[in-house]
Amino acid sequence: MKVLIRKPSGGQIRRRIVEITLTDYEKLLTKNQPKKRSLKSRVRNVDYDEPVNWESASVKIIFKYWNKKGWPFVKHRSKNSKTVNRIIRLLKPYTKKYETRQITDAIDLGQEMFQNRGFRFYNLYRRRKVEFSTFLKYKTEVLESLNKGNRNKLPPSWMDVFLKGRDYVMKNYHILPKEKNPHITPILVEAWVQYKRGSVNVEDTTFRMKMIKFSNMMCNFAKMNDIEPRYLAGVIHKALNKWKTLKLKRINFVFGRGFWSEDLPEILLKRDYHGYRGKKWQTDWRELNK
Repeated sequence: MKVLIRKPSGGQIRRRIVEITLTDYEKLLTKNQPKKRSLKSRVRNVDYDEPVNWESASVKIIFKYWNKKGWPFVKHRSKNSKTVNRIIRLLKPYTKKYETRQITDAIDLGQEMFQNRGFRFYNLYRRRKVEFSTFLKYKTEVLESLNKGNRNKLPPSWMDVFLKGRDYVMKNYHILPKEKNPHITPILVEAWVQYKRGSVNVEDTTFRMKMIKFSNMMCNFAKMNDIEPRYLAGVIHKALNKWKTLKLKRINFVFGRGFWSEDLPEILLKRDYHGYRGKKWQTDWRELNK
């Protein structure tokens, strides 16, 4: 870059052309301008060297409990920072209203549901980490962005949701699996209610979910082994309540491999020895759980 400089000398005007680089020119322009503070220094509003003010022992216990849970929960550093201070500010009102055990139970339920395929928002959270501050309360702009155009709306606070308990969560945020044969499920429900002598809450969402899963597995087993599903459901009903050859302490026992590869084939063999003698039962686990 060439700059023209005029200097008076002895009553005469002389011209001198000085050549300077672009870098030197920029330095001249910015020489007298005030220096801008960096973004990091402008947004910093806490002293990171100071120890964390936990406000109460309960807050510290709950914070550490969260950090031990693992996926999908983010593990936060227990150092003084904007994130930790926000967590403490949001968590403090909960510690005044609820017992520490109630809050940690809500965290447990939240971790379980975020990894449950039947959870209404499973696809959103299966690859997304959850920060503790987000779990306590979404920022307004973030919540609006996530809910925009979606029929199912995220709640402002997952902590508030999970503090209401499993029954509430299962009823409002869990999707029941589709029934392969809706006519079979009522037979199995009736069989189990009779087996337990009526001490079953058939309206419980968890119970309904388990019975639908049982019904679907039974229909898959029937299809794999060329058995009529209604006949098979009737055999299970009688084995539980008439013949007393099938004894189950909990309904969860029917979801084990042994029930389908050993218990049920044995019951069918006793029911029709000549019909099923020497039969090779198909019990592929993937096919059963389709």
